[in-house]
Amino acid sequence: MLYCDEHSILFIVIGKGSNCLFDDLGFDGCVILNQIEFLGKKEPGLYTVGSGFRFNKLGVKCSNEGFTGLEFAGGIPGSVGGAI
Repeated sequence: MLYCDEHSILFIVIGKGSNCLFDDLGFDGCVILNQIEFLGKKEPGLYTVGSGFRFNKLGVKCSNEGFTGLEFAGGIPGSVGGAI
């Protein structure tokens, strides 16, 4: 993104690309795929999650840890950032 800014290149950041549509004419710039994928346990019950982490994978991880409320994420494609 810094390179794009320094060279006045348009850019767009996407998650995993699910639910993204692009015009047949294309995009005159850079399409950047978010690969900030991490899941870190800070303390019991408190996690940090990268915006590029798969949303359905987060749902499974939470369920495996005994947490409830995110079961619906199992069927949703895309990333945590896209879900927010």
